[in-house]
Amino acid sequence: MKRRELLRGARWMAAAACFALICTQAQSAAQTLQGTLTVDEQSRLATVPLDFTGLSYESAQLGNPAFFAAENTALIALFKELGKQGVLRIGGNTSEFIAFTAEESRGAGYE
Repeated sequence: MKRRELLRGARWMAAAACFALICTQAQSAAQTLQGTLTVDEQSRLATVPLDFTGLSYESAQLGNPAFFAAENTALIALFKELGKQGVLRIGGNTSEFIAFTAEESRGAGYE
């Protein structure tokens, strides 16, 4: 599935979820709600940038040599799905506590 198709589908799902929530609240209050939901697909409010999608990994994940390896074909397939504009981010909360070393004997490259 392409990123734009996913975002378009997500927009419809969000609208449907909001509508369902309104209907549920109206039913619980013993009210009848009638309405029409219209989405103008020709109107553009904003453009999603090409580099909007990405994958993010904690720094500690680098300590697992099998994860970012050529043999991890599932991960490679995910990277390919990002396309040329996708973002790969490594950092996160554990980056404050990770100290990388050149010594393999110190616990898979980090302490």
